[in-house]
Amino acid sequence: SISLAALDYARSLSSNVAAVHIVEGEETEEAERFHEEWHKVLPNTDISLVIIESPYRSLIGPLLSYVDALDRQYTDDTITIVLPEFLPRSPWEYLLHNQSALRLKAALLFRPNTVVADMPYHLGRESAESAAALHRSPLLSLPWAAILLAAVIVAILYFAFLSP
Repeated sequence: SISLAALDYARSLSSNVAAVHIVEGEETEEAERFHEEWHKVLPNTDISLVIIESPYRSLIGPLLSYVDALDRQYTDDTITIVLPEFLPRSPWEYLLHNQSALRLKAALLFRPNTVVADMPYHLGRESAESAAALHRSPLLSLPWAAILLAAVIVAILYFAFLSP
């Protein structure tokens, strides 16, 4: 799965790896079920599992609080967040997916000592034929929403600081 691939990649970067799962505050059964599944899939792992309870299905606030706590604990280290991300087959579908990932990347963009690494999982590209089509047309593989976000940020910075 994409999560296991992201954990493998994180492990290649550091031996200090933690997997973070966020559950809705009152969903204790989901947290217990996820914890059991974690130990079933990865029975002998030294990767710690951090389950964060979040009110109102909020993802970004609780995750940023956790990253802030890590930053206070490891003041001289760079924190790398490996973010599994689904990349749909066509660029216009990107607008329907990954909005949480996009918001999280935007929230972490100007955070010091923090690196965000995308771990892409290409939806609908399982066959060799579709993989060959992807290599023929590199524009289809671009994350257009992320590019648009970067363009908007550049425009905001330009008009806020450099325009007359």
